[in-house]
Amino acid sequence: MVTVQKLFYKRLADHYKYQYSVLRTAVDWTIALYIIVPFFIFIGYQYVSWWLHPPGWITYVPYAILCFLLFLFAATGTIRLFVEEGDQLFLIQRPKWMHGVMRLGMMYSLVVHFVLCLLVMLILAPILLMVYKLSVLQTALLGLWLWVMRSFGAWVKDLLSIRFMGWKYWLILCGWFLAFYLFFLFGAVRLLGVSPFAGMALSGRFREAAAGSSGHGSALLLGALIVLLGIGIYVLSKRRLLYKGTFFHDVEHEQKQRLRLTALLLRGILRTETPLLRHKTPLLFRNSKPLFKKRRTSANVLAEVCIKSFFRRFTQVKMYAQLVAVGIAAITLLSLWLKVAIWAAFALLFADWLKSYWREVEAAAFVRMFAWKDWDRRMAASKAVFLIMLPGFLILSAAAGFSMMAWPGAVAAIPVGCLVAYAAANLMTAW
Repeated sequence: MVTVQKLFYKRLADHYKYQYSVLRTAVDWTIALYIIVPFFIFIGYQYVSWWLHPPGWITYVPYAILCFLLFLFAATGTIRLFVEEGDQLFLIQRPKWMHGVMRLGMMYSLVVHFVLCLLVMLILAPILLMVYKLSVLQTALLGLWLWVMRSFGAWVKDLLSIRFMGWKYWLILCGWFLAFYLFFLFGAVRLLGVSPFAGMALSGRFREAAAGSSGHGSALLLGALIVLLGIGIYVLSKRRLLYKGTFFHDVEHEQKQRLRLTALLLRGILRTETPLLRHKTPLLFRNSKPLFKKRRTSANVLAEVCIKSFFRRFTQVKMYAQLVAVGIAAITLLSLWLKVAIWAAFALLFADWLKSYWREVEAAAFVRMFAWKDWDRRMAASKAVFLIMLPGFLILSAAAGFSMMAWPGAVAAIPVGCLVAYAAANLMTAW
């Protein structure tokens, strides 16, 4: 007799069979023998050496950087509901069965999140215990904090994707991620008995202050927050089951989750050419007016095509904003002697990424309809890369200057950032 549990376990087994078949197509015994096995042996040796002698460079990494990396891991959580297209013929007419499968999928998601967080904490255990001087209890609480935050974030993202669409969804999601990061940092830093607002989480004094603090009261506070988030996950799960009209949304979400490994393996192999001209009304440059009105040279026209096509693509603008956000986080959280190096590295990274987009524009069918001189191509490339990267890099430069010298540093960093962006754009597009 078929039951809800048997149906769920069958779908779970089919899921893992499919993932195994995908891996078999990419990894044969030769790759496993000569690459994967030696890789895991090397990783195991390094892990044991971390327990015996922690790497010296890790002492220069602030605890807040480790918290930021854990936050990035927590922000990638998703939930699985194991809903299929064929369910509209049977399960959708039987809410108890549908809710039963979805409920088991949520429980499975919690178990997967727990296992992944446990692996992450086991990998970081020698660093947390021997470098940052956390106790075993504090390490365990940090792992539980990571688990509940990853799970709670997955439920919130799923509910937001149902309630909102388009730019409203991404705007609210960005605000949620900011609040999510601040709350995660609060718990991770407060765990050690150090106030997150004391300013020591980013300095060298943090490790000594944390090591000298017992943190029992903070551990109780974090434990209470973990319990509250657990209750929140339970409430959101109940609310998720009450939503109606989300069947096709759930099916699409499950398809994406099922094909994640396939998409990862095929990334860079299959390429679909997308047109530069879109029929949807873009958010920026809606009116096709010339950007360079006074000098309508061939180089300026070609650069204008690249600039407008970039900012009219939502995916490119989103990646642009993400790159700026990651750069600001890295620069503001690192110590003083690393800020300048990371700032310069981001200038080259920006220019190199935009150079790859320029090549995509240059190879478009619309652009290849005209005969362009090599000099015009080079001038257009340097101008387009410079003007596209300038707004984001100026924000990055102002953040770097503010983190070093407050408002005077932010103002002084803007003209310097403009010169560095110009130099990086010309350097990366010179060949």
